Amino acid sequence: MSNSTTKYPFETDHLQKGDSIPAEIIEKAYSVSKDTKEYQFAAMAANHYVVRQFLDRGEVVTVIHRDGSLVILTDEEQVEYNADRFKQGVRDARKAHTRMLGADRSQIKDPRILEAHDRRLEVQGRVLNAITKETKVIRPSPATRSTPGLPPGKSE
Repeated sequence: MSNSTTKYPFETDHLQKGDSIPAEIIEKAYSVSKDTKEYQFAAMAANHYVVRQFLDRGEVVTVIHRDGSLVILTDEEQVEYNADRFKQGVRDARKAHTRMLGADRSQIKDPRILEAHDRRLEVQGRVLNAITKETKVIRPSPATRSTPGLPPGKSE
């Protein structure tokens, strides 16, 4: 195998956190033009491809679409971005749970569906309750003795 071969659809071995993949590379690799629906699908495919390549190297990365390019977030950027995504996911879960509560149980005739509905409501409620429950952070502190220590041993 020659060193001149490249990975399909594009080379990722040189990429690191903080790097970006310009739109031109995505356009060439997937034969699409920027500002089209096809480009959006190609960018999504490229995003998944980059994430998989990093996973194969044993690294977990977050790749986002910014100004037509793909950007591999640095660790600092990744913390903020993923925290926001998590919060959005919780908000979405609350909305979905509210919609589940809006289902009229009297209109559900199939007992299997009614049982599944009730079970899902219970599980979703427990999960949302666990997420929103306020927890007190207990800081570890050194132990202090309230009783005297053992007497020193006799040396012979």
